[in-house]
Amino acid sequence: MARYAQIVFIQSSDETPEPERILKEQGEQALFDYLIQWDYGHESECDIRDESSAGKRDHVVSFQVGEDKYIMTYNLGLPYFGLERLI
Repeated sequence: MARYAQIVFIQSSDETPEPERILKEQGEQALFDYLIQWDYGHESECDIRDESSAGKRDHVVSFQVGEDKYIMTYNLGLPYFGLERLI
């Protein structure tokens, strides 16, 4: 059974301009590259969940880096941005 380590979740008007600008100007790969900087590789520092925190109206994009699989979610209507690693 997959579990999900929440790497980062950004949701406030003060914090979202940078990831929103990156997404709009450079695309999803650049946004992933921005969010992954918060992955320190230690599950003990993460919120671990049995289900992904992706909502039904979120854009969900999967990435793989080496053996690690990630799920990036974002919703520009609210706005928020998140990154989880499957463990």
